[in-house]
Amino acid sequence: MKKYSTVLLFFILSANFSFAQFGGRFGFTAGVTNFSTKTEILFSKSMPGFSLGMVGTSEIADNLDLLVEFNYSQHYLKLVGRETPESTPEDIKFKMGNYNMPVIFNYNVLNLKNDLQFGLQLGASASLMHEMKLNDSGKEDYYLDPYYLKPSDLEFDSTNGQLSFNAFAVMGVSATYERFMVNFRYFKGITDPYRHAPFYFQADGIDIKGKDNYYNFTLIYFINEGGGW
Repeated sequence: MKKYSTVLLFFILSANFSFAQFGGRFGFTAGVTNFSTKTEILFSKSMPGFSLGMVGTSEIADNLDLLVEFNYSQHYLKLVGRETPESTPEDIKFKMGNYNMPVIFNYNVLNLKNDLQFGLQLGASASLMHEMKLNDSGKEDYYLDPYYLKPSDLEFDSTNGQLSFNAFAVMGVSATYERFMVNFRYFKGITDPYRHAPFYFQADGIDIKGKDNYYNFTLIYFINEGGGW
């Protein structure tokens, strides 16, 4: 898994620096996420997480830019579970890390005289890894409602021995001023991450499927002004 991540990181770094060398901009990004998963096999509640990464831009036409980003996101969520099947349900905190590559078109619809620009965004994002892990290792023997899965059942990639791949549609808005850019985006799941679930139910009528979605608020700082270094 580390080998694939290293190769991907090298590829994205090379691509982003290429954008900067040929007239685009290169920068770093940090943000806040709010993640949710929708599936019949879990009762979940969203929580805020974070994202860190890098981004390269290329001007395609007047007011239209292409953004290619690579980031690591750490999502958090609560799942309903219990210590024993007879215990009172409680919220159990989980975390999930992903490597993401959003490719986004940003069209500036409003340009003010003081270089403040407002834009609309549309694109797609590829995501690697799907593995929910307990925050509290002392609850590894708990049961997760409603079908009494174990927390370790949600570690898809470790159990399967391979990286999960998922895709998202992305839409959002942006504001840019000089070297700073603020984005608010919604990532809507296209693929079903639960197709990689390493378990099954003997009972009929239980569908192991679902979709992940999340909001992402980010701040980008560009280290160059465009037009090359």
